[in-house]
Amino acid sequence: MSQQVSKSPLGQRCLITFVLACSTVLSVSCDEPRTREPPLECEIFRGAWCILSGSYELTLSHVANRPLYQWSMTESHWRSEAGLILESAFCPKRHADVIQVVRVSERFEWSGKHWRQVVVRLTSDGACELQLLAPARELAPLDMAASALSTHIAACFVNKPCTDHLIADEVFGHFGVNVR
Repeated sequence: MSQQVSKSPLGQRCLITFVLACSTVLSVSCDEPRTREPPLECEIFRGAWCILSGSYELTLSHVANRPLYQWSMTESHWRSEAGLILESAFCPKRHADVIQVVRVSERFEWSGKHWRQVVVRLTSDGACELQLLAPARELAPLDMAASALSTHIAACFVNKPCTDHLIADEVFGHFGVNVR
């Protein structure tokens, strides 16, 4: 049995009205706001950089006999070593003017352990550098520390929100690079 479509002007107007009504409903449903993530905020401000808020635990210590601060970033469900940030002592006194990866190492020794290292320069004169240390691959099956180090740090430029300058674009992928 075949169906016939009405070719009358009334039938065409009803079809057009129906199509317009459906497209209006569809466009409204597409434009509805989605669940949004909380806005990015600096939890800890350090002059040239900041650590974005998150659910991890942070500890700070001064490295004896060196102009460095050591930040430890961990969370109980990571099931691996903490991620470390080694901050040059001049960073709190400066603002960033560059975000540049200057060194990557797959096997960097620090405190008797081996780490994957990404060094990020935040001032063009080299006075402020962050050494991001993620656990060696055998100690980090889920790589949560490398992910947090890549995505929860922002550079703080003069007169600009730190959250406008996430270092993730520069750092992303470097923890997996084999450079010797």
